[in-house]
Amino acid sequence: NTTAAAHGSFRDAVKHYGWSSHSSATHGFGTGSDAQDTRIEKFSLTSSAESTDHADLLNGRKAPIGCSSLTDGYACGGMESPTQTGIQKFSFSSGTTTATDHGDLTYANHDSPGASSTTHGFTAGSRANYSSFNYVQKFTFSSGGASTDHGDLTVAKHRGGNGFHQ
Repeated sequence: NTTAAAHGSFRDAVKHYGWSSHSSATHGFGTGSDAQDTRIEKFSLTSSAESTDHADLLNGRKAPIGCSSLTDGYACGGMESPTQTGIQKFSFSSGTTTATDHGDLTYANHDSPGASSTTHGFTAGSRANYSSFNYVQKFTFSSGGASTDHGDLTVAKHRGGNGFHQ
């Protein structure tokens, strides 16, 4: 067994509960926060250092779902009043631009796991209006638009980690 070691820190004391995670080949990214922050934080996967402010979401979100293509991060849905359907896209390489609108989830969603293939993002399970659902939604990275129903989980769930294919 190996003991985990500190790898760096976030640059301030913002509540980071409710973040979604995204990953490029060299950096990790966090979007959203308990305080419905608009910041997109960036941290190195190879060196210990404090995170940096990378860019901003279009509007603050708590607990969006994170998906990642090879070049971009996607913050999907999020808890705001009411629960959101928007998919926001941001570039991993450019840290100076605000996220853009990439489309909408079919079902409002927050606080659920995201998964990514090389071509699509997925949200698995759903949390909206204090209820859990079993939806699996799929959207394409190459073009914006609405997500599609990709199937159902066997049990309604929410919360969980993210999975990426890179």
